[in-house]
Amino acid sequence: MLADEFDRIWEFQQKFYPNILTGNAEKYRYILERKDILPAERLDLKKQFLETVFCQIKHYTIFYQRPLKSPKKYIGKCSYENNRRVAPLSSLDYQEFKVLKQLIDLRYSNADYPEILNQSLDDEQRGKLYTELQKVKKLTFTQAKAILGLPKKSKINTEELGKELLGNTTRAGILEALGEEEFKKSNENELEKLEHVYHLEYIHIFWA
Repeated sequence: MLADEFDRIWEFQQKFYPNILTGNAEKYRYILERKDILPAERLDLKKQFLETVFCQIKHYTIFYQRPLKSPKKYIGKCSYENNRRVAPLSSLDYQEFKVLKQLIDLRYSNADYPEILNQSLDDEQRGKLYTELQKVKKLTFTQAKAILGLPKKSKINTEELGKELLGNTTRAGILEALGEEEFKKSNENELEKLEHVYHLEYIHIFWA
């Protein structure tokens, strides 16, 4: 908002002092949007624009911000591969690992059938839950029991802790934003780009 106000004030004042107040926001946008020049030419024009009074005052005097320091040293080391940093919580790889680990660790019991005690899921049951957890950010145990076809009285081992089954948050978020039809059209490279966008949004929400 302040930067836009500065641009409008500058544009008005420039009418009276065109030889002193060189450069303006419109000229910079023109440089960026021109389609009839090569990348090298555009770079030269950008360098020239950096020398204008507009750029010096706006970007180096009023709205200057020092380069951000890398937080890399605060990122922990992977417990499985000590020479590598941990993946972001929002990465598709981590989300996939999280879902699969829950399915492997999940156990259920049924008080009406003593022989069913801490029973692990079979491949078909895991497949059903896996498919659903790829589409949602979380799943209640009541919903999970319905998907698995288990009686309501069945107990799941993590239910005592008051937890929910966590879905593939990143994939579900991208799916929600794009819609199912557009999501199906996305290839692996496009999903990787969308993952980075979602990661930035995740950081923004986390630190807000």
